[in-house]
Amino acid sequence: EKEQYKEKCKELQNMVTRLQLTNDRLQNESLSSREELSKLRHSIEGNNKTIELLKVSEIKQRTQNEALVRESRTQNMLLSNLQTIHNNLERQEFDRKDRTDKK
Repeated sequence: EKEQYKEKCKELQNMVTRLQLTNDRLQNESLSSREELSKLRHSIEGNNKTIELLKVSEIKQRTQNEALVRESRTQNMLLSNLQTIHNNLERQEFDRKDRTDKK
């Protein structure tokens, strides 16, 4: 009977040792998971800040693009008006020469 208790005690001691090892491993995994979670949270915060900066930059670029489009339209209108004025001046010059030649 004493041997049975010794054997049982040995089995229980082995079980305790295995459970302690398992507990240590799980604690290490838990700690690693918490550290990884913390890194991921910081990464997410950084990504969110980057996203906000990109949104602001996109708005600025759209605004600049719209201004450039308006400026381009204005320049095209001015060029068209200048061309019309040039054509009118040439026509007037031609008409003047034509009248002078007919006299």
